[in-house]
Amino acid sequence: MGIMMFRISVVYFFIGVVLGILIHVMPELAVVHPHWNLLGWVSFALGGIVYCLFPKAGTSKLGKAHFWLHLLGIPILLYGLLRVGMGQPAEPFAPLGGLLYCSRCVVIMV
Repeated sequence: MGIMMFRISVVYFFIGVVLGILIHVMPELAVVHPHWNLLGWVSFALGGIVYCLFPKAGTSKLGKAHFWLHLLGIPILLYGLLRVGMGQPAEPFAPLGGLLYCSRCVVIMV
């Protein structure tokens, strides 16, 4: 699980770099870019470190739930934030993505 999270974090890193470059062309991406890097790249990398240090945690049901909630929640949340940057309402995307992402935090604490 840890190695998979590292691989996904690298994908988020490169997409974050592209978003950073595209901010000059599309200023509405300025809302998504920092969240993409912090929630995607940094959070996945830290999760990968934890699951490499504690492999049993990554193979447990809670570890798998953490991975899938994180993987599904971030793109939905960031799509909602992109809609905010474009002047459109964020509902239902940002609240749903935030709920999935925050559910991941509850899974970690259990």
